[in-house]
Amino acid sequence: MLDEGRGFGVVSAGRVAGDLVLERMSPATPPTKEFPVAVATAPDPIRLEIFDRLFMAIAEEMGVVLANTAHSVNIKERLDFSCAIFDANARLVANAPHMPVHLGSMDETVAAVVRAHSDQNGRPAFGPGDAFVHNAPYNGG
Repeated sequence: MLDEGRGFGVVSAGRVAGDLVLERMSPATPPTKEFPVAVATAPDPIRLEIFDRLFMAIAEEMGVVLANTAHSVNIKERLDFSCAIFDANARLVANAPHMPVHLGSMDETVAAVVRAHSDQNGRPAFGPGDAFVHNAPYNGG
């Protein structure tokens, strides 16, 4: 179980998504009435591939929406943008193949935004619907 500060997620131990590696913190529990499926104890390559493609599709769809709604010629016609999904620690999970040159600084940009909008314990203090615009050259770009 992942505690993300704003909610919880359940992921099998040993799962790898990008460079995110999860480790089991407590033993697996057998099925119960409340949870009729036992927690997997070994990585599942099929589920990993499904989630990999899901995250890639989300990043690609972000680019489609951006290109279709943009007013800038650089975005609308030149497709000069990048879309990616990062975890709460600003580590890349998936990126769409738009303009990969941006990815070199995107992780530091995301990390700067997370740092700027975190609570006293360092946990991100933003939620669904929050959006950030960033154009600071000394914090990633």
